[in-house]
Amino acid sequence: MKKTISLLFCLAVFCLPKVEGQVIIKSEEELQALKQTPLESLYLHQSSSILFPGEYLYYSIYCLNTRSLKMSNISQVAYVELLGEDGSKIFTNKIKLRRGMGQGDFFLPVDVPSGNYKLVAYTNWMKNAGSRQFFKSDLAVINPYRSDQSAILASEEEVQDSTTNVLSNLSTDSPVALLTDKDTYGNRERVELILKNYRGNLGFGTYSLSVRKLDDFKAPPQITATANAEEYSAKLKEVPNRVNSVVFIPEQRGELFSGRVVNANTGDPVKKEYIGVSLPGKDFQTKSALTDDKGNFVTYLNKPYNTDIAVLQLMDGNQSPHKYTIADLSDWDFDLKDFYNFKISVKDREAILERSLNNQLENAYFQVKPDTLKAAEVTDPFDGEIPLVFELEDYTRFGTLRETLVEVVEHVWVKKEDKDSYTFWVREPLEPLNSEYTAFPPLVTIDGILVPDHNSILDYDARSIKSIGVLRDRYVLGSKTYQGLVVLETLNGDYIDKVRKPSNGIIPLLKPSPEKEYYRPAYTEENSPEFARIPDFRTQLLWEPRLVVQSPEIPLPFYTSDVAGTYEIRLEGYTSYGKPISLQKIFTVSN
Repeated sequence: MKKTISLLFCLAVFCLPKVEGQVIIKSEEELQALKQTPLESLYLHQSSSILFPGEYLYYSIYCLNTRSLKMSNISQVAYVELLGEDGSKIFTNKIKLRRGMGQGDFFLPVDVPSGNYKLVAYTNWMKNAGSRQFFKSDLAVINPYRSDQSAILASEEEVQDSTTNVLSNLSTDSPVALLTDKDTYGNRERVELILKNYRGNLGFGTYSLSVRKLDDFKAPPQITATANAEEYSAKLKEVPNRVNSVVFIPEQRGELFSGRVVNANTGDPVKKEYIGVSLPGKDFQTKSALTDDKGNFVTYLNKPYNTDIAVLQLMDGNQSPHKYTIADLSDWDFDLKDFYNFKISVKDREAILERSLNNQLENAYFQVKPDTLKAAEVTDPFDGEIPLVFELEDYTRFGTLRETLVEVVEHVWVKKEDKDSYTFWVREPLEPLNSEYTAFPPLVTIDGILVPDHNSILDYDARSIKSIGVLRDRYVLGSKTYQGLVVLETLNGDYIDKVRKPSNGIIPLLKPSPEKEYYRPAYTEENSPEFARIPDFRTQLLWEPRLVVQSPEIPLPFYTSDVAGTYEIRLEGYTSYGKPISLQKIFTVSN
């Protein structure tokens, strides 16, 4: 498997014909190597199939190897989209996969009209089999804040009876079970829920759990993991492509970042040149990619980042105008059919009004009921090395960067290369202070943005620079070696304004959705007075996007809200042996 995936990466680097993350299969040997890498399928566990403005849709993703039917370790990124019947795209989320699983959510704004929608999930690798390989489920939106309800308003002949929305296709021989201490609870009462594993290793696995009030409408049916497994036979196990055809490559080393660069004046491709990619900020990243004869380039973003832009520029410092085009991996040709025909009628008026008011109250108190982001992985621009940092406020201020390097910064100097060209140099470790021997110039960044042309910043106003960090060890970017790293940070983080010029590309990035810890109140005797005045109209009582079972049981206590009704506890997931598990337990909350 590792050998196959390494070959895929080489194909991506040397044979990329377009900007959509594709390669051309040039030989039978390459084709057979590709066919050794299994395709994938996805299962998405969603919290609800009906959504109102002001509500969150929560979901967990399971990425499966279509041969082993276990969690896939091929793709590291998945995409989730909500699409309308008219082809409109309501949202696109990029989801990081860890050992085949990811999580995300989406807050529905008030500008999304009532209607029937499709929730679609896929990886770039799955595109080779077409949209039939994608996960697709139905979702209905009821937006009472818009006057036009024609998309879902039923005629007298279409009025449907209400339903309890109890799931079908549940597991009949499950190694795990959902246990509660009773079946009926009062408002704000603690529920003792236990996920019980009766069969040791056979129950070990990864699951997701939702506790939610059943809808008062005939909701679009949700797909269970066991029902999704019935579609395995329809999924392709290997790429169907042939020699000389185009194949989508998997995002196996992180996010695929590919594109094309041409001369903006002539349209000619920029051939065999290194492109510098900067993800600016304090925890910045820099990447380098070589263009091919058509100006195409590809690299991977394999570390966490917290910016929504990328800066692209030629590493030779060429200041001619250039046009950069970046692949949008969430762009695909879809022809979705068979949307669920969800309808409402006049008899649903009171239920719609009550749910809308509850949502408004919940959102009004969101500040005291916040979800929290999980601690994000920190990207170290110095890769574990410790730089020598000069905080310029601790020194006499000079007017230019050139003067500051001479008077303040140790081990860094400026050397004249020819008539009008100067380059930074960094003294190698263990070399004496008077030594100016070094084999390569350093890599220089300002606010995390690469500076290929050192000349351009010699007269930069040093009074706007906060600090200068120096790393003296050799630093490798792409296939090029640099003697050290010089990192400048401005006071206002505004160097990005200096690089907005025709020679560079400022490209928007779709950041991966952050992982969250979702709000769970705890009503105790001690905090009862504190919470007494805060309304609790939650209908989603608990959402656990990732439960790893490796023990006989997991306690999962939660509290009910002020909303009476029938609730479901729903567990979805897969054992470590690949067995799909779908469980549902019903309980009631009374006033």
